[in-house]
Amino acid sequence: MGLAGDWSDAVDGSLYQLWRLENVLTTGEQVKGHDRLYVPQLGYTTGDVDAHDIAVGADGRPIFVNTLFSC
Repeated sequence: MGLAGDWSDAVDGSLYQLWRLENVLTTGEQVKGHDRLYVPQLGYTTGDVDAHDIAVGADGRPIFVNTLFSC
């Protein structure tokens, strides 16, 4: 539904959850030819809100648009 992030971490949104994914590889390290390996580190259960347009606030917490209720 929504995705925000940079090369070191990302926040992915779905119908009722948000997941913070972090790259666990160091600079120059590769796994099967890939230089990034994102692993879920933190999950938020929001309820049925259909999260879109995700951003990360200055405090590191995700901010998203609640599209299920048009707000």
